[in-house]
Amino acid sequence: MKNILKKIGIALAAFGPGLFLVGYNIGTGSVTSMASAGASYGMELTWAVLVSCIFTYILIVTFGQYTLVTGKTAIQSFKDNFGKPTAQIVLWSLIISEMVSSIGVMAIVSEVIHEYSKNFTSSGDGLSTIIITVVIAGFIVALLFNGKYSLVEKILIVFVSLMGLSFILTSFLVINNPADILTGMIPSIPEETNAGLIVAGMIGTTMGGV
Repeated sequence: MKNILKKIGIALAAFGPGLFLVGYNIGTGSVTSMASAGASYGMELTWAVLVSCIFTYILIVTFGQYTLVTGKTAIQSFKDNFGKPTAQIVLWSLIISEMVSSIGVMAIVSEVIHEYSKNFTSSGDGLSTIIITVVIAGFIVALLFNGKYSLVEKILIVFVSLMGLSFILTSFLVINNPADILTGMIPSIPEETNAGLIVAGMIGTTMGGV
């Protein structure tokens, strides 16, 4: 039993940074756009998910190789090649977008916990979303300021693994015909007005997280 647990630990250590990146790239934009696409068009836009994964992989590998070779981050490369103002614009754009994304994620999480807690409160009203938000935000701040990278990585591995498992289980529940996945791999955009925006959102929000 100890050997099995040790092997699992080694496997998680090897895939840990990768799962960290997966958790970082899947945000409110990806979830919202892909959920909207699935609800409106079924598996018809599966190809867009594949394209977003390919682009994300290319960007992660490229930035990773650049950092390994030069010892500099992407922001430092912008500063060296395009000047400090450009680097600051990129940096603040990332900060603002991540703040907005974090607010969106916090709203979703607090609302989900609020709905689930209705069954466990005597009034049936559930826990206050404000209290839920404060508790979660406090935990995150304490973890970031007092925790080490390895601890944050392990916690994120657990949550990303649960998220991936939920995606897999959900696919078995909602996909009636597996052949629809293969059909959805053929690039096509529905004729509806906002279909192109949904496709752009599916691809852009996922690879944009890099």
